[in-house]
Amino acid sequence: MTFWLLGGWLFLSISMAYVAGSTFSTLKPNRLRRANEIFSQLEAETARPQALRYVASELNRKFFLHYGNAQLALGLCAVLLLLKSRRRWAIVAATLAFLLALVFRFYLIPEAVEVGRAIDFTARDVLTDERLRFNNLHRASTTIEGIKMFLILGATWGLSRSRPPKTT
Repeated sequence: MTFWLLGGWLFLSISMAYVAGSTFSTLKPNRLRRANEIFSQLEAETARPQALRYVASELNRKFFLHYGNAQLALGLCAVLLLLKSRRRWAIVAATLAFLLALVFRFYLIPEAVEVGRAIDFTARDVLTDERLRFNNLHRASTTIEGIKMFLILGATWGLSRSRPPKTT
């Protein structure tokens, strides 16, 4: 069961990386077959891309919130099951991954949502204080996600390789 939870947590993380990266590229006017018809009231050069970028941003915000909640549930279950296994490396790795998930969910996501909404309608090439803060939050979340995935892999490896300590 623990392998499934760790695998699900890792799969969820990889899937979220794909989803977050693909929403912006998918929602470009030139990729939507009926964009001219649907967005005929919006000026094609700036208003359409800006409107679609806003939609992609809001979708990602919702996805990240639910992703944060789901990974907390998976992570907590995995840590609790690993505690019963008494496999130290796996317990430590999964606990650290869970702590990073807490930081991600309760600090990085709310901050990124707030700052992201503040820059929704500013030009992307203008480096405002909010844009710099958002970029830093994005780098931090990407780094935390990478470390967390490495720790989940470590927990899985620890669970598969280590033997529980002998009780005497």
